[in-house]
Amino acid sequence: MEISYAFLTDNYRCLDGCAFCCLCEPEIPDEELATFLSDENLKPMVLRKFADGEYKYVIKLKNRHGACSFLQERKCTIYSARPLYCRLYPFQRHLSTRLQITANLSCRGLWENSGENPRTVASALLPGEKKIARIAGQLKERYRETIEGMEEDGVYIAQPEVQKLVLELLPLFTTEAGLEKILSFADGNELASAEPSEIRATEVVVDAEKYASEMSLEVFSEKEILNLPVYPAPNLDWCILRFENGNLKWYRMDEEGGLKPERNIELTAKLKPLDDEAKALLERYLGLLNERDLTYGNALLLTDFSHNEIPVLSNYLGALATSVLELWWRANLFAHHVIDRAALREGIIFYDADYLDKPTLGAVF
Repeated sequence: MEISYAFLTDNYRCLDGCAFCCLCEPEIPDEELATFLSDENLKPMVLRKFADGEYKYVIKLKNRHGACSFLQERKCTIYSARPLYCRLYPFQRHLSTRLQITANLSCRGLWENSGENPRTVASALLPGEKKIARIAGQLKERYRETIEGMEEDGVYIAQPEVQKLVLELLPLFTTEAGLEKILSFADGNELASAEPSEIRATEVVVDAEKYASEMSLEVFSEKEILNLPVYPAPNLDWCILRFENGNLKWYRMDEEGGLKPERNIELTAKLKPLDDEAKALLERYLGLLNERDLTYGNALLLTDFSHNEIPVLSNYLGALATSVLELWWRANLFAHHVIDRAALREGIIFYDADYLDKPTLGAVF
C-alpha cells in the first residue's frame, strides 16, 4: 500500500515539562487491553465509555477533564507501558486508499529549531502489514459503495481534482473578501465540479468577520471543559478560553483540571489584517490541510451525512474556508494591530489539534 507523509515543519523534539499530549483520553487498543485490565495498578484507571457509536476503553482523566490519571508533576508514571496512542503522539496515522502520516502542529516540539526529522520519527511508527491489510479490507467496501453512490447522484469529485482547484485558489484563502467568495460559492453550489473563475465570480452573501466570530464563540461556549480547546502557551502553561455570561475569559488549567482565571479578553468581531509573512505561513498551512487525506475523508463523510444532497466540492471548500476563519480568529488573540508570522503560528498551535479531531471516512488508528 502507498504510504505518504504530510508535514509542515522540519524538526521534532519532545519538550520536557510540556505534557500537552496528556490532556486527551487515550483509547486503549484491543491488543493492549488485556494488559491494562489484568494489572491491579492499571485497571482502576481504565474507563469503558460509549463514543462514535461503539464502546471503547480509555484512560481516565483526573476529575473528568484534567490531565491523564497517570500523570504526576508533568511526568508519565507508566511511560514504558503507555498505550499506543500516547507513543504515537504527535503523529497521526490515517488510512483510506493509502496510509498517510501527519503531525499535530499543536505540539510545540514540532516548532523547534533543532531535533529529529519528523519523517524519520514517523517512519518508525508504521503499523504492521497485517494490521494495515485488515483495516484496509474493512474500509474498501464502504469506500466503494460511498463513491459509487455519489457518482450516481452527480455530487462526486476526485481528491486530486479538488486539491488542484484549492491550490489555484490559494490567494483567495488569505483575504476576507476571498473567503467570503469561497463560502458563498460553497453555500449555493449544486455541481460536482467548478472552474476557479466561477468561484472568483461568485456573488458574496457571507460576512467573513461575522461568520468567524459567531462560529468561534459557539466553540468556546461549550459547557463541558473536556470539550474546550486547550492552548499550550510558550511557557508550557495549559490555557483554556471560555465564553460565559457574555464575557470571553482566559483560564490556566492545572493537572487536576482546576481552572484559575487569568484575564478577560476584549470581544471584537473584527479580524486583524495579516502581514506578508503571516499570509505566506497561512498558505503553507492551507497547503498542508489540502494535502491531508483526513480533509478529503471529512468532505466525503459530510456529503454522505447529507444523503448526497451537498456535493463533495462544496463540503471540501466550505470546510477549508471555515478552518481558515477559525484559525484567523484565534490568531487575533495573539496580535496587536496586525497578525504577523509569530501570531499566526500561535493560532495554528491553538487550532491544529481541533482540526485533526474532525470525523473522516477513513480510519485514524
